[in-house]
Amino acid sequence: MGEDKVRFSAPTPCGGSDDTVAIADTDHEKRYAELFRQLDLNKDGKVDISELRTALAARGLHQGGAEEIVLESDINQDGLLDFQEFSQYLQAHEKRLWFMFHSVDRNKDGRIDVGEIQHLFHKLGVAVTLERPPEF
Repeated sequence: MGEDKVRFSAPTPCGGSDDTVAIADTDHEKRYAELFRQLDLNKDGKVDISELRTALAARGLHQGGAEEIVLESDINQDGLLDFQEFSQYLQAHEKRLWFMFHSVDRNKDGRIDVGEIQHLFHKLGVAVTLERPPEF
């Protein structure tokens, strides 16, 4: 394998001036609003577990995650997600993913290369070589 960079890369983190953070927040808000609109199949301003299951299935994702999402993010415990609850859930998960990405990106170049993946697997007790990946 001649290429030592893998396809994983991360956007630049929000930071710097207040304007940069505001733009990033606006972009997130727009993305969250569009996704929420797509999930809210009956257009009642809430996403219920059935709508969430349908959306996950349509995207080829495990439908069992719907219950976890609602349980974790349904602040008022009405069994429905309003936009605020949904946005808070997404923001928390993006932060976790960002943290995980950076914990693997050891050289902090915004990309995860083969060596970093090998190091991660080694820490997990899985031997990985460049020649042949392990079979699961």
